[in-house]
Amino acid sequence: MKIKILLLLLVSTSSFCYSQLKIVTGEVLFMLGSQNIYTNENLINDGTVTLGTGKLYIAGDVDNNNILTLSNGTLTVTGTKTQTFDFASADVAKRIELDKASGTATFNSGSLVITDGLLSTQGTINGGGKLIMRSTATKTAIVEQSTGGAIDNIVVERYIPSKRAYRFLSSPVTTSTSINSNWQENQNNTATAYASNSNTVLDYGTHITGSTIGANGFDATQTGAASLFQFNNTTQAWSSISNTNANTLNVGASYRLMVRGSRSVDLTNNAATPSPTTLRTTGSLKIGTFTNSNLSSVASGYNLVGNPYQAPVAIASILTASTNLNPNYYYVWDPKVGGANGRGAYVTYSFSANSNNVSGSAVNEYLQPMQSCFVKTLAAGSASITFNENNKYTVATNENIYKSDNSQVTTPSLRLTLFEANAFNQQQTPADGLLMFFDATYNNSVDATDATKLTNLDENMSVLIGTTKLSISNFQYPQYSTVYPLVIDQYRYTNYTMVAQLDNYSGLTPYIHDVFMQTYTEINPTVNYNFTVDASNLATSANNRFEIVYSNPNLSTDNFTTEAIALYPNPSTTNDFNLQLPAGMGDCMVTVYNSLGQLVAVETTEIGENTINCKVASTISTGIYQVVITKKEGSRIVKKWIKE
Repeated sequence: MKIKILLLLLVSTSSFCYSQLKIVTGEVLFMLGSQNIYTNENLINDGTVTLGTGKLYIAGDVDNNNILTLSNGTLTVTGTKTQTFDFASADVAKRIELDKASGTATFNSGSLVITDGLLSTQGTINGGGKLIMRSTATKTAIVEQSTGGAIDNIVVERYIPSKRAYRFLSSPVTTSTSINSNWQENQNNTATAYASNSNTVLDYGTHITGSTIGANGFDATQTGAASLFQFNNTTQAWSSISNTNANTLNVGASYRLMVRGSRSVDLTNNAATPSPTTLRTTGSLKIGTFTNSNLSSVASGYNLVGNPYQAPVAIASILTASTNLNPNYYYVWDPKVGGANGRGAYVTYSFSANSNNVSGSAVNEYLQPMQSCFVKTLAAGSASITFNENNKYTVATNENIYKSDNSQVTTPSLRLTLFEANAFNQQQTPADGLLMFFDATYNNSVDATDATKLTNLDENMSVLIGTTKLSISNFQYPQYSTVYPLVIDQYRYTNYTMVAQLDNYSGLTPYIHDVFMQTYTEINPTVNYNFTVDASNLATSANNRFEIVYSNPNLSTDNFTTEAIALYPNPSTTNDFNLQLPAGMGDCMVTVYNSLGQLVAVETTEIGENTINCKVASTISTGIYQVVITKKEGSRIVKKWIKE
């Protein structure tokens, strides 16, 4: 047997040029490191070609009949000729680059799977349904920032883990075939091995329902309930897709799809165990600028928009550069929220705070490949959103959102998270949550920085300002009279846990006020509050049962009242005042807060029997201050002190 072996060290940067490269049966071409191979004509491989991290430049045809291993390397399609690529059943390349001055490269037989990336500069590839961008539980192949070229008839995958839940999807390609042919796999139960040397099996497609008899391309169910919807940004209403045989998929189009699992799931059993699946979409890939002007022209109108690229995008930069869209936040449906039995929930992401409103959610600042989201029209008038290649984030994809980037929040905040009790005990995801921020520059009324609440299918939690429900809200620092009403509804269970957490906060102590139980629970800095909903008692599930307050009337006692304590001089022209306390009161702690709820430094000195002198910082300004006197057992009294 003749064996031809080319083995180079990792440190080598050599390149090897061939007019035609032919590897016959039994021969091995083995390239280590970043070495490149150039072929001006054809590559004919009947043996073995293994490339390290370098590039294989092909200007002619590829006829691969045996083993071509580019799992760590790049295949660069170049030259000016019309090319035909024939591959074995499941060849793999880490990256593909298209840089052809002219001519079309056509993938004719077998398949070539891209595991990481595709870069398009110029030229045309006809994938023939044989060029596949792979998506798995850990990684999805992406299209990098590209400057030109056309990729047609490419297969784009989207792995979806096992959970019966809605997914908000988009299409990165324009198809010539129907939804049925793509996401329903022509209504076939299709599965294949991940690779020729792997025992991993991928199931493809999902059921799409909307008919009791299977008409119009739908999978038949007893109820005929629809499972695929689009949102009309003009009318602000959902509508079901009428026919999956007739409708095709377009770049940037947005959908809400109930994914039960792969097509192996039993449609007659709502309790059937869901399975992971992979949706495949075949068509022309979007490269270059994409604009969607089909948006609401009503102030604060909701718009469902899809990611047109096979890559994550930095949505904040897109909203900032778009026309008449709110740049402060966006909404993503997270199918993992709601515990094991939840159907998902809307998660709001604040760009200024770099955080979302539901603790543990994987939603971050990057809209993922084949994902859609809600954005809001800012003011009355036409609006549009534009995606550019430089908006792509090509470092990594966030597979967790299909299945965290909980960046550190530095603004003072109060986070409230609602769990079904068993989900909390088993460390599963919450049902919903809200996030409140505090700063002297914020406005207590509703404005463009506050995110209104999108209603979930299951439990909903929001803070109520006037008649507006908010998922993320911004306030000035609270005072003792401040009350934040909470709205919680659509309970599905009996036992719940509300987790309250303060971060970077030094203002007045907040309490969870349970109106039904008439209890006040201190949040300092975190607390887990357990409560029960009784179906026979509507007061337990009232949506206004809870509120956040900053005073606790239960702390007052008969001999510890505001009248029993004297504060003087008041007003005062100096930076100090005296407190005359009741006889026998014992030790106490004195704290002072300004009108923004910020703690002011104070020094206390005992100057006589039951009398304390309090000296505050010399830099304080004129105004009204809150003086809090706290006894050892925790009860407290608040007095006003005026500094002139």
